[in-house]
Amino acid sequence: MKLSKKSVFTAAAALLLAVSVAGCGKVSVGYVDQDRLNEDCPQIKTTLAEWQGKMDELRTESEKQMSDAAASGASDEEMTKLQQQIQMKVISMNQGFQNQMRAKVDAAINEVAKEKGIDVVLHSDEQDKVVISGGIDITDDIINKLQ
Repeated sequence: MKLSKKSVFTAAAALLLAVSVAGCGKVSVGYVDQDRLNEDCPQIKTTLAEWQGKMDELRTESEKQMSDAAASGASDEEMTKLQQQIQMKVISMNQGFQNQMRAKVDAAINEVAKEKGIDVVLHSDEQDKVVISGGIDITDDIINKLQ
């Protein structure tokens, strides 16, 4: 029991020392408004339009596959299997586009944070305010980086 109290005290002391050494606990916080980013960033709009086009193509192709399968007398089991394959394609495509957009935005955020000496960047928008007061809004800088 004494050992665990000693370990907790040592960990707390180490954390306190680390905060002190890191600049007396001063942290520069930036935030990004994701809604504004989606509305005002041409590169994100282009990526979303591309995604929508691909989804429309997939929807048309899937409807044709389902129609052809039904017309050829596919069993309920075969139709279910085809639906599952189509759902997997949709999920895969969605994840691919989300990962592509997230990578671009994260790279821009990291660049801007490094340039401005920001230690922490938070997501904040009108509906889900994370930063109520203070902080540095870097949304415009991110939009500029992504152009």
